[in-house]
Amino acid sequence: MEGKGLALLSASALCTLSLISYPLSSCANTPSLLSMMVGNNDHFAPESHFKTKKLKNVVDLAPAQGDLKSAQMIVGKTIYRPRASLGPFYQTDVDAFGLYDLFVPYTLDSHTIMFVDGRYYQRSNSTWEYNAGLGVRNITPNGEYLWSLYGFYDDRRTRFANNFSQITVGADFQSKRWYFNTNGYFPVGRRKAFVPQFNTAYLCTNNTRICYARGEEKSMGGWDAEFGYTLWRNFRAYAGMYVFAANRVKTAVGPNFRLQYDIRRLNPNLRVFFDKIALIANYRYDKLAGSNWYAGARFDITLGKLPPNVGLERRMTSFIRRDLNVEMSSDGSGDTANLTEPTRILTNDFDGQQTQVALVNAGTTDADFNAVITNARNNIVGVRGGQIITTDKAMQANQVLEGGVFSFMREGQPFAVQVGQNGLISRGAPLISLVRLDGANPTVENMAFNNAGATAGTYTIVSFGAANTTIIVRNNTQNSLGNFLSVNPVAAAGTVTVIVQNNRLIGAGVTGASPIIRINGANAPSTINTILDNNVITTTVDVTGLAVISSGAANEGSLNNAWIRNNIITTAANIATGNSAVQILGGGVGGSIALRAFSGNTITSTGDTGMLIQFANKVTGSITNNSITAAAIATTGAFVVQSLAFNVPWSTLFSASITNNTFTNTTALAAAPAVHLSSNGNPAADISIVLAGGFTNNTLTSGIGTGIKIDSNAGGGTFDLVAIDGFNSNTFTSFGVGAAVSINNDGSLNVSLNLGVPAAGATPEDQIAAANGLVGADVTITVPITVTQ
Repeated sequence: MEGKGLALLSASALCTLSLISYPLSSCANTPSLLSMMVGNNDHFAPESHFKTKKLKNVVDLAPAQGDLKSAQMIVGKTIYRPRASLGPFYQTDVDAFGLYDLFVPYTLDSHTIMFVDGRYYQRSNSTWEYNAGLGVRNITPNGEYLWSLYGFYDDRRTRFANNFSQITVGADFQSKRWYFNTNGYFPVGRRKAFVPQFNTAYLCTNNTRICYARGEEKSMGGWDAEFGYTLWRNFRAYAGMYVFAANRVKTAVGPNFRLQYDIRRLNPNLRVFFDKIALIANYRYDKLAGSNWYAGARFDITLGKLPPNVGLERRMTSFIRRDLNVEMSSDGSGDTANLTEPTRILTNDFDGQQTQVALVNAGTTDADFNAVITNARNNIVGVRGGQIITTDKAMQANQVLEGGVFSFMREGQPFAVQVGQNGLISRGAPLISLVRLDGANPTVENMAFNNAGATAGTYTIVSFGAANTTIIVRNNTQNSLGNFLSVNPVAAAGTVTVIVQNNRLIGAGVTGASPIIRINGANAPSTINTILDNNVITTTVDVTGLAVISSGAANEGSLNNAWIRNNIITTAANIATGNSAVQILGGGVGGSIALRAFSGNTITSTGDTGMLIQFANKVTGSITNNSITAAAIATTGAFVVQSLAFNVPWSTLFSASITNNTFTNTTALAAAPAVHLSSNGNPAADISIVLAGGFTNNTLTSGIGTGIKIDSNAGGGTFDLVAIDGFNSNTFTSFGVGAAVSINNDGSLNVSLNLGVPAAGATPEDQIAAANGLVGADVTITVPITVTQ
């Protein structure tokens, strides 16, 4: 829209200038558009080449019907009116463009004008071009030749949303049959802009280094010239050449050929809107852009009554030929374009040395693989093809184990280079793990793992966590019996960040005590940040799918920032009572988990489960927009918040908001809930479940079971508290013989519900029901509770 606005602004300014420039008498005598279109002659004719008699201050006027004898002699009255042009064109590569041009002359005398010209192109690929300029034209005293000098300011917005500008100066010289034109193009202002689509990266120096270069588009200066000749009447042929160049860009040099046939209105009274139709076909070729052609029609319209000019006078307002691209740039349309900065060698961020690459090709021996990966100078280990290992691979500090395309950023620009290719590591002997993340800041990406020979509790990737480290595990696949990742920091105090993204994991271990992914802060006074994002986990065996754990007896760590988002976890296993597909557990004296987000996850079980997802002990945060479905029996509940039987008291169990989730427990047990908030048999704990953000806008489906169950189970604490600030607008479906809301069991349970909305009712049951679209009979309460609004 910016380009269109500039074009309209330019056109408006030119129209204003024309009104100021024209004598008022000329404006007063200009006929209306309706009168201009009225006439008796209804045919077109090619332009005739009239002989003119040269008299001082006298111009021969062409007769309407080509009859020279009827020519009128008008002294000092030769005028040149503004001309507008427009036309549709079709170009190579299914690219159409529209042309709009306005030429405004100022008549100095019968043979000389000064003019203002503005032009605008709108292309189908949403790019635009415009220019505006000044010039002078003159017919020589003998009436045989016409010459022009002009200058323009040009601006172009390219297909990569870059703007370039230039100054154009040019001249043309023509007779009745011959035509010559030349232009010089001089970039001004911005000369180049970066284009990520052209970024390049590749292995160099015998595949031991990464070379890269930023892609860029450049403004190109140049020159062109064209000769033309009238072959027959108004049928003309043109031939010329052009040269455009910029530093480190292949020069665009080549020929240009054009054919043009003009159909001109000779009768000023003919009832048509346009005065000339130019049928144009153009072809050009250069090594930068390749072959290029366009064809179309340009309609020229005189603004005012067509003046009775003859010969070269008719060309005084003719179209000024310039390069089709208002501003030439290296837009990468050709196959051989070199559109990058000088090549650089990638260096490490952590030590400034050149990044060293080592390749492990298919068939490499286990010993040779060890020699590569234990060499700390090998910053990237590219795995190509399948590798069968008999010893686990100990990664070094700041090392990347790469099975595919390595991506990196430099100066805000993205780059990618093929380092590994179909990288696969398979177990060839009993191993504790396939890969050990011994050094700080390791990355494992784009790898495939086959851990079919794993024993119970064996992980593919393990880390004992150096202090102040970032562990990145992304875009990997696993199809095996082994568990995938265990991060268990035991180092000195520091920050450990674990990023687990876009992994696709099938299968898993053979014990519920070993989750597929386990992040554990036990026994380390560490701060752990965790991102578990967009992973897909599928298992058919009895296993915990995902565990984020902070526990231990003395020096337990805290998971201060945990983002668990957009994961898909599906299990067909029969998960035993006490285990769950997903477990978020804060434990120990000081250990806790702060959920920055638990959102967008889809967790499904088709086997018999005790619990599908369990939040236990010290957990805070928000839980929103998840879909949690236990498609078989979930005896304890599909979504469970509870305390485990640790031997230390807790001041706070769970503090969170639970909103906009879908909880489903398709069960045949009347006591089995979709959501369960419970102290779960912790005799030493005083439990608090505080939903400060409320429990709102959730959908609960529980077969014949309970929708949401709040109890202290068999707990022996002296004070168990459930406080929900906002318990309303939930949807309960299919709760059968079980209640939609059940608050019961131990007398030590204290329940406080702020409904968050006015909910009329005589009893707490009626008020809770009204706030959630239920009836009083759908709510059962067997312990004293407090209900507020």
